[in-house]
Amino acid sequence: KPEIVVRVGIDYNTKYKAEISYDNTKTWNDISFRKADNLNQYWDLWQFGQVAVSAQVNPKTGYPSIVVIPSGRIPLVSLDGGLSWSQAKGITDTIISSQYWDKGIYLSSDGADGSTFYIQDRNAMTGTNSSIYVSRDWGVTWEKTTTLSGAWYPDKTFIKCAPGLAGDVWSCAGGRYMYHSTDYGKTWTSVAGISNVQCF
Repeated sequence: KPEIVVRVGIDYNTKYKAEISYDNTKTWNDISFRKADNLNQYWDLWQFGQVAVSAQVNPKTGYPSIVVIPSGRIPLVSLDGGLSWSQAKGITDTIISSQYWDKGIYLSSDGADGSTFYIQDRNAMTGTNSSIYVSRDWGVTWEKTTTLSGAWYPDKTFIKCAPGLAGDVWSCAGGRYMYHSTDYGKTWTSVAGISNVQCF
């Protein structure tokens, strides 16, 4: 049963908003990215970004880890439930859309292993295909594990993890290909018989 939920976006008054809940959305606490002096330039971009929270509380910090990708920026990570932020290491290019109606999902936390996050990004060299990045240290550092075939379409690219299964992750590239990995994104298998994927 999930208890920790994080959300980012804007309200109807176009006011930036970020909140965390520790009781499965019954109550919410504000997260202010502007508290991080070195990250002030990011705060107005979070309304278009994407967020993921770890499946477990980090036993070393007592907090969940939160990863956010602001629109078109390098991912940021908080190891203390949103109290402080730093830039993630290992990723220099991101293609998160600046349009809030795009339905693509480019960031996901592992379904069981709290230390693991995944990002599916545009190939920085070609602008096509998808580069898969994985973090195994609560979102601090990232490593590119593979490149998946498929033209890049922001609203037809998804990466999602199976709830309760460590290292089990699914990816859709460009609306035409679906891939599955059971080893934390190290190797991927193309799912046969699928030629069109709009959302999953």
